[in-house]
Amino acid sequence: MRKAKSKLENHEGMNHLWIQLHPIGDAQNVRVQIKLPPGLYRRRNLSSFFEDDAGEIVIYEPNKTDAFFIEIYTSEPVSCGSKTIVISLSYNDVNGDFIRLEHAVGMEIVEEDEMNDVCIDDEVVRLVKELQLYNEQNNNPYMNDSSLSKPLIIDPEPCSDLEKKYRIDGHIKVECCRLAVS
Repeated sequence: MRKAKSKLENHEGMNHLWIQLHPIGDAQNVRVQIKLPPGLYRRRNLSSFFEDDAGEIVIYEPNKTDAFFIEIYTSEPVSCGSKTIVISLSYNDVNGDFIRLEHAVGMEIVEEDEMNDVCIDDEVVRLVKELQLYNEQNNNPYMNDSSLSKPLIIDPEPCSDLEKKYRIDGHIKVECCRLAVS
């Protein structure tokens, strides 16, 4: 698992997780769960893997190396400090035995003014941007669902260097209408 940024802003912060799966052999009912600490939220996976209502991501081809991306974010101020994200892989092996593996990932939550020394994983950022472009070009329904989008905030202030480097630009469709003025 790799993170796009080494830190996450405690208010209106955003980060992406790149979760890579190695082949696990013949297995049934393979699922990935992501448990976030209080105050952190996530969107449905950006890679179009099937995800049930409980947020479990279903892996249909466990014999294949695969990966998916998750956007995590904060919407209201959360306490700063080290937090833990737990990624669980569960399945039934060839004997029908239930197997559960967990991987804990640390996430440093900081104030916005402490983001100056953040480390950016350029490969993760590049892949997220490519995935977004691919999804837009192929009309991925998950990418067009308004419930998956962060609220648009128009800010007249210029972007910081961090925002310029990490920003994933989207397209805004503005519908115009004619107003009658009397």
